[in-house]
Amino acid sequence: MEFIVYVFTAGSDHTAHEGNPRRFKISDSPELCGWTKVHEFKAFRQQIPGTIPIFVSETGGGPTYPGCNPHRFRVALDSGVPTGWTRDSLIFYAYQAPAAGTVPHYVFERGGGDPAAGNPARCEITLNPCPSYCWGTKLIFHAVPADDPNKMPVHVYTAGDDSRASQGDPFRNNISLDGHGPSQAGWFKVMEFKAFRSPVAGSVQYFVSETGGGPVHPGCNPHRFRVHTDSGVQTGWTRDNFTFHAYPTPTPGTIPFYVMERGGGDPAAGDPARCTIAIDPNPLPGWYVKSTFYAYPSFNPALQNIYVMLSGDDPNAHLGDPKRFKFALEGTNEPDSGWRRVTAFKAFTSPVPGTTQYFISEAGGGRVQPGCDPHRFRCGTESGVLTGWKKDNFSFWAYANPTAGTAVFYVMERGGGDPTQGDPARCEITQHPVPTPGWHIRFKFYAYPSHEIY
Repeated sequence: MEFIVYVFTAGSDHTAHEGNPRRFKISDSPELCGWTKVHEFKAFRQQIPGTIPIFVSETGGGPTYPGCNPHRFRVALDSGVPTGWTRDSLIFYAYQAPAAGTVPHYVFERGGGDPAAGNPARCEITLNPCPSYCWGTKLIFHAVPADDPNKMPVHVYTAGDDSRASQGDPFRNNISLDGHGPSQAGWFKVMEFKAFRSPVAGSVQYFVSETGGGPVHPGCNPHRFRVHTDSGVQTGWTRDNFTFHAYPTPTPGTIPFYVMERGGGDPAAGDPARCTIAIDPNPLPGWYVKSTFYAYPSFNPALQNIYVMLSGDDPNAHLGDPKRFKFALEGTNEPDSGWRRVTAFKAFTSPVPGTTQYFISEAGGGRVQPGCDPHRFRCGTESGVLTGWKKDNFSFWAYANPTAGTAVFYVMERGGGDPTQGDPARCEITQHPVPTPGWHIRFKFYAYPSHEIY
């Protein structure tokens, strides 16, 4: 009679115009490719005293692109079919009022009208009583969490680039709880982890403080965050947003997270004090590792998102800005400024039977201008360093043949020869099998599709 209901998420409200708004899937299946699990709770398949029926309805689906009707879900006290939802995919029973062992679960909703216009009707189930910007409370029910209610997700976003520090836009992180992420465009989610709300044996308290804000321009005090074992207010930060508790040493089920710092002094001078959290222990130039804590990853460390980002356009090749793609691994906090995320997929970070290793290499960089060697990336089955690329950033493992749950991804190529002549060697990873004019398919692989384009 009792079973587990799982809550998954995909998309972002910042990418709603691309057909990929922030939305949630509610299911009795524990694993769904392309969706990230954020919560689970216990419910009943049949009514017992004190419970009420809750209908989960769904609609939409198919590829994510501008003008599409994305796959999305509704949570309500009645069937969604009479109001235009395709079907009721799940009905569960939960307590209407507090009961032993239960906690309140909040159902928030957003959107309506034409789903192709970028803001379709959709719902969320969360333990956080504060809705995100533009979301509203629809109903509250009470259920027993199936995961540890003392664990909470902490989200890490990134913005800026240290090369633009003089313009008031240095590389920095926003570290937030559910429903309190960035309300402005320009931030991209790179990672999340689970930490404790209150102390547990062996844990340490960490303060997340913030300061700055407002428009980005030279001489401004940009919005930035700090993670430390003491209050930031005592050292000049505007306020402490929240605290979390994590382990200072390895503990079963946890992985290391590195707190890195840079800057100080007058924030308007272009190098303000700021922090970043990463799973990569190698700091970016100018940064250093301040501390390390151990928390629970909200992602599978062996199966991570790889983001595909676009910059430039082939008609601008003679200006040093040809169409090219960047590939970045989730959690590396690699600055994304100047690149627009277009797709993502999940692949393995270590070999599993039946997979092939693929290397991501890079070359070029610096200012975009005629005669330059633009920043560009390559995907291949051998090290790019052996064929003249500057360095190998990382590698991943994916299937060479169709495997249950995977989708096909095509690696396209274009260019070669002198990179300063407007048509340098570069690669694209896409699910579309028809190349853009001037590009050709080099090979294909099979990986798990992901909707996590923030």
